[in-house]
Amino acid sequence: NLPYCQSPLGRPYAATDQRGIARPQFQYCDFGAFESNLLTLPPVNRSVNGSFEAAGATFNDADGWAGRNLNPDDYRRCDSTLTPVAAQTGDCVFMFYGPNANAEPRRLTQTLTGGGWSRAGKVLRLSAQVRTKNLGAGGRLAINVVYRDGTTGTALVRIPSGTNPYQRLMVRLPLAKRADSVTITVRLKTGGNQNARLWVDNVILVSQ
Repeated sequence: NLPYCQSPLGRPYAATDQRGIARPQFQYCDFGAFESNLLTLPPVNRSVNGSFEAAGATFNDADGWAGRNLNPDDYRRCDSTLTPVAAQTGDCVFMFYGPNANAEPRRLTQTLTGGGWSRAGKVLRLSAQVRTKNLGAGGRLAINVVYRDGTTGTALVRIPSGTNPYQRLMVRLPLAKRADSVTITVRLKTGGNQNARLWVDNVILVSQ
């Protein structure tokens, strides 16, 4: 084996590995006899404003997100000395407050245009930090895709009911075909509890 280039035996280290590949390929050479020429990068977060730090048209709106059937008290909230919200990332969260006004679920959504990251064979992984208080059943975190041929695909994870500290929920969706659009949805359908709350933060969508 060739010596590790940062070890006492590895200075000066061999100019090539056992296959003749130049060492190092990047700043430092690799362990062992073979040098890699692949730089491994962390997956890119495809969600926009997943920590709700950026305001939309108003301070209470979250840029990049659309609400449907929301209550007046469902909006982006940020930490301050008067109203701490204990955000998981940064200073802001999105909070759903109180019961549904009608039978229609409340939804917070973000739709992204597909690309190379949403081609067949990729796996989409959606995660979010959620916290609940007196929450009824019916909460979901979901990925919805529209494939190029017009068919659809869905994967979801249920948001725990009751009162729970922040926890990371995750759902995976393997793509059978190229997806032209990908929609992230937080769906909530609570019971009649006036104090029901759901905090959502740090929404991340990656493709691997």
